[in-house]
Amino acid sequence: MILDSFRQDFRVGLRGLFKDKTFLFSSGARACSRIGGATTQFTIVNAIVLRGFSFPHPEQLMRRRPD
Repeated sequence: MILDSFRQDFRVGLRGLFKDKTFLFSSGARACSRIGGATTQFTIVNAIVLRGFSFPHPEQLMRRRPD
């Protein structure tokens, strides 16, 4: 009974989305851009914060100024 109601609601929602092509395209583009942004943020945080830099000798990365 609950599953049948869900299917009916889902079909009505899809029908409404496909009626208005502009809304369908804009909501799809917005969802894709947000997913891409979240993936990019996670990748940067994972690479820098969680795993750290993977240099063999990180102390050699800094160049000293001549005195």
